[in-house]
Amino acid sequence: MQLLHRLTCVALLLASQVAWCAPPAEHQEASALHREKRHASALGRFLNLAEEGDARAARIVVFMYDHARLLYRAEWEPHEEDLHRWRRQSQQQQQRRTHDVRRASP
Repeated sequence: MQLLHRLTCVALLLASQVAWCAPPAEHQEASALHREKRHASALGRFLNLAEEGDARAARIVVFMYDHARLLYRAEWEPHEEDLHRWRRQSQQQQQRRTHDVRRASP
């Protein structure tokens, strides 16, 4: 039960900390839906953002799919190609950030 609580906290944190990669209103709406426990609607909003190229939204989508049964008690089944693309999209963004930090370090 404690693991479920921690994973829920992580999910909420992820959903609420995504405002700088896409128009703030869209992320705020998706995050608000997640906080209201309207998870399927939140997933739909984050999916739209991920499809527009938003790497942070893609990371949230992957997280929501990976933990659908445990956290959301849902049976969401993405297409494997889409899931792979969203994982790659979020990983590429992370690699760019890591590269930028290394270049900026003295």
